[in-house]
Amino acid sequence: MEEYAAGLERSVKVLTRYAVALDRLNEELNKLERLASELDKWGSLLRDVAPHLSSEALRLVSRVNRLLQQLPLEDPLRTLDEASITVREARRLSRVCKSVYANRVNELLSSASQLLKSLRRASRSTSIMTASEARMYEKEVRKIISRLEEALREPLSHGLNLSPIREELKKLEEASSKLLEGLLSGEEEAVVRELERLARALEDRGVELSTLIEALSRKTGLSIERAAYLLYVVEKKGFARLHVKLKP
Repeated sequence: MEEYAAGLERSVKVLTRYAVALDRLNEELNKLERLASELDKWGSLLRDVAPHLSSEALRLVSRVNRLLQQLPLEDPLRTLDEASITVREARRLSRVCKSVYANRVNELLSSASQLLKSLRRASRSTSIMTASEARMYEKEVRKIISRLEEALREPLSHGLNLSPIREELKKLEEASSKLLEGLLSGEEEAVVRELERLARALEDRGVELSTLIEALSRKTGLSIERAAYLLYVVEKKGFARLHVKLKP
């Protein structure tokens, strides 16, 4: 009788371990299903911008699907170990995918921001046609920036394919380059860039005209006379706004 009771107790312990392992396995499998869904989306999003990473994500999705479809339950502890290892691997890969995608989005945002600066300059041109066209392109770039920022916040929800965005930006860059041709010389462009930098640094504070011209001369390598003349030229063309306050 004692022997029977001991055997029964052992059986209960084995069954308890089995049940606990199955519960934990079920939790891990639920995690795997969610992670596989994420990786499948990352695989699609990164296909053109990071093909090797996309392939790695999709290979892991296939592995997860095989595990879910052909689940060996005769040894739940071993299956649990395999599932837990795969969960860790899937999480790591998902984080890498998210990071790479964010980097690609930020690269495009940087390009779009630079393009926007150029178009803002063109929109200040005294040529009505040039200014109107620049504002039209500027509106398109702002739409792209908005979409990229949304994708950065919720990449998998928006599922934004970056290849068409890159092509769209490329076309807008080519169009804006043609628009800007002839509007500014190389020296004038350097003066405008330095004025923009100084405006950001001053934050609406005033500066003496002589100090401004000397700063432009120093940063651009132009003579004082040339810097003063080009300051007049870019202001006249509408690429800078100078507010003069005279004191006796």
